Amino acid sequence: MIDDAIKHCESVERVGIRAILFTSLVNKDKETNLKRVKNWKELEKEINKFINNNICNSIYCSPIGKIQIEAKEDKIVKIELIKNNDIKLENSNKATLECKRQLEEYFSGKRKKFDIKYVLQGTTFEKNVWEELYKIQYGETVTYKEIAVNIGNPEAVRAVANAIGKNNLLIVIPCHRVIGSNGKLTGFSAYTEDKTGIEIKQELLSLEGNKRWK
Repeated sequence: MIDDAIKHCESVERVGIRAILFTSLVNKDKETNLKRVKNWKELEKEINKFINNNICNSIYCSPIGKIQIEAKEDKIVKIELIKNNDIKLENSNKATLECKRQLEEYFSGKRKKFDIKYVLQGTTFEKNVWEELYKIQYGETVTYKEIAVNIGNPEAVRAVANAIGKNNLLIVIPCHRVIGSNGKLTGFSAYTEDKTGIEIKQELLSLEGNKRWK
């Protein structure tokens, strides 16, 4: 199977494909990942993503599911939950590995604040919301209404919720710390095959010792 993948990539005239593929084969689940590829174009698409966009990534198997960390040069651009059977090739760099290390510390209870370089990609309004989210302290929660008030737009509760749902930096920008005005947990865009968004949100808040929710 690995030989087939290499031969396929050798037939594709794109600089660096073989190097990235060999990097991915270092992973302990390399055979499992390659066996999931039903169409070589799927693998080629994933590889080209790294080449064309200069993206590096690391995979972290966390307590809530498999997390992919993406970086462009020395800045993190995305942290997201991915499905267990998603075809993802690892092409790590210093930034993604450092972020992975800090996430491991977070889940082990040794880290409460992240110290990484990242890039927010969105509208001015969305960035204002995400920057406000970043201020929420470990173990605390705020409501959507409080976020809207804090950014100077108290009537924009629905727009705030939409912006929170577009957060691309899971955990680091702690959207899981936002709850409804009634104290109940509301929708959470991150989910896996085994856990709903609400279940993951509850796990993260429980990890942080937060009890301000119903």
